[in-house]
Amino acid sequence: MQKRTGKIKVLMLDLKSNLHSQPYQMGLVVAYALADPEVAKNVEFVFSNHYAEQPAEEIAEIVSTASPEMLAMSSYVWNHVKIRNVLAILGRSGRELPRIVVGGANCAGKCGVEMMAESPIISAIVDGEGEPAFRDIALSLADSPTKDPFANARNCRSREQVNTAAVSNMGHRVIHLDEIPSPYLTGLLPLEPSPVFYETNRGCPYRCSFCYWGNGNSQIHRMSFERVQEELTFFAKRRVSSLFLADANFGIFDSDLKTAEIMAELNSRHNYPFKFLGVNYAKNSNDRVLELATILRAAKINTATTLALQTVSPEAEKLSKRYAVESLKFVGLVREAYQKDVTTYTDLILGLPGESLSDFLKGIEAAIYTGVPAIKIHQLSLLPGTEFYDKQEEFGLTKASDSDSHLVPLNQRPANWEFMVVSHPKLDAREMQRGLRYIGINHLMHNHNLGSIVNFYLARHGVLSGQVYEFFDDLITGQINDASLDQDGFFGRVRDLIILFSRTGLDSMSQEAVLANQTWFGGKGFRAEANDKEVRSFMHSFYRAFCSHYGICSSPADVELLKEFIDYNMLISPKPRWKPMPEYRFNYDIRSIWQDMLFEILNPGENEKRSSEGWHVLSKDVLSRLSKLLSESYLESRKRPVTYKVENPLPFFPEKMTSAWAVTNRDWFCRVTKVSDGDTDRQAHVMSDGPPELMSAQPI
Repeated sequence: MQKRTGKIKVLMLDLKSNLHSQPYQMGLVVAYALADPEVAKNVEFVFSNHYAEQPAEEIAEIVSTASPEMLAMSSYVWNHVKIRNVLAILGRSGRELPRIVVGGANCAGKCGVEMMAESPIISAIVDGEGEPAFRDIALSLADSPTKDPFANARNCRSREQVNTAAVSNMGHRVIHLDEIPSPYLTGLLPLEPSPVFYETNRGCPYRCSFCYWGNGNSQIHRMSFERVQEELTFFAKRRVSSLFLADANFGIFDSDLKTAEIMAELNSRHNYPFKFLGVNYAKNSNDRVLELATILRAAKINTATTLALQTVSPEAEKLSKRYAVESLKFVGLVREAYQKDVTTYTDLILGLPGESLSDFLKGIEAAIYTGVPAIKIHQLSLLPGTEFYDKQEEFGLTKASDSDSHLVPLNQRPANWEFMVVSHPKLDAREMQRGLRYIGINHLMHNHNLGSIVNFYLARHGVLSGQVYEFFDDLITGQINDASLDQDGFFGRVRDLIILFSRTGLDSMSQEAVLANQTWFGGKGFRAEANDKEVRSFMHSFYRAFCSHYGICSSPADVELLKEFIDYNMLISPKPRWKPMPEYRFNYDIRSIWQDMLFEILNPGENEKRSSEGWHVLSKDVLSRLSKLLSESYLESRKRPVTYKVENPLPFFPEKMTSAWAVTNRDWFCRVTKVSDGDTDRQAHVMSDGPPELMSAQPI
């Protein structure tokens, strides 16, 4: 061992997305290296955290001023461009540079090789788990700062090996995660800013073509319950309010229920510090996911529970290696979520190979007709290390960087822009833009719940939600002109936003936050007064235009019913800072009608149960049942003066980063209570909003 006068300085450069948090993954890597006494004695690790808004020039100057012997960073799709810019500035600076090692998901496979070819100042990349690699690198530095620390490091590819077809010493993983000291318990990382990231297991058994998680990590390795209990207790005692579990599939094991129970017990014992839990729930364990969510909800921990789909198109499922749960099973899970009062949503992906624009819209429609309260839709990104990335030419996938990039100004590109898929053989660039507009329309109509109930009601006239979305898009693009829509008001502003996002490639979190601001506050900022009057006026104008175009809802009774459905839909939509009036009077008992409709949506008939068509016929089956329910005689029986009261559980303004999540949380929808009923044959009563009839529904 050589003697030295000071420790070797390693700068851990953490370039984040918009989310402000501690560099948990880097903390794990450093904690694992410091567990070796020689590393702890001879190497100093300095964390340097930077957020998306900080210019690359400033970050490069900070690196140069720090004068480290080694610079380490993790590359992901959200910071790839920033890292590239920082490296380019450092390379042009003419200053003496440290050794530079880059890890993270973007270093997997050919993307890592391309990164080294593009940036000659990179000394090495880590392709795989960082803990084994970094401990080896740090031990080599501790032994001798002059020799090549990457030559024999596990999971490490040095510049000399960049063009080597096969590199030995790869694929190493930490089997026993308890061997990695906690960066929180050791004091390496503070618990602020929130959220606190944390993992209880690592790995994924699925090999979805679009996802990196299962690449080389198909076996799941776990932390012990003793370790989980210790860390969660540490968080609870220090009043951590927001946690994100970094597990790929929380709920994949029965024993994950024990983790949820530990968290619930700690929350109760310490007076409920845990307010929000972000989770990547297990993809094919939806029953257990609902059980987990029930445990967490009982402990006052908010979490939006994913019932995952991604796609319901057979060819896209096959190419993606990601198969949706059977349709009636999914409907049963949504019904169970209502019964347990658990917040749920599902997610879909736009741009999967094998799926046309028509297939995609039918997929949205099918998801809507399961009754799921919210649908999060993402544009496909080619993540390095995935099958779609490595075989993009074979699948015919075109990335944004290959298209007319001059049409998209740099300041309008999301961080992962060059990884986004803009076309494939079944979906050209023009259709992709329309699909992106559908995402914005769905976020307004379904997730914000401005028109979801109205669209279900239109089943009476043979209308499916997809037809409403297509009409909305035709209005946005000027294919249909209607003078009743205010081109400079809410419609015009929303139109411009949706078109902007469809042209630049979708940054879904940014789009949802901006649309939420526009919907709730008229674009005047998150502290402005609620914008419900303007939005309600637009929704009435929109549906009048739709009905006029298709020649429906023209009788006086139809006009009145449609108006009341629109008003009721607006009542229950989530509206931060909105102050309800003392009461709301209706001529129809819309709330009871909606409960009956929801019961029909969530309870398929015997013929549907026996059908083998599944997702392909679900929408039309629900349409048929709703159409039969909403007969003239039925609606006439619900015509009576009714008074409702409304409670708004979202009196505060949501922060920018949580505003989009708010609309996926049914807890934050306004709650309607019936306080009087004009039907003399029925006793007036108080009934809280929700589907109580579903509590007695039998499982499918």
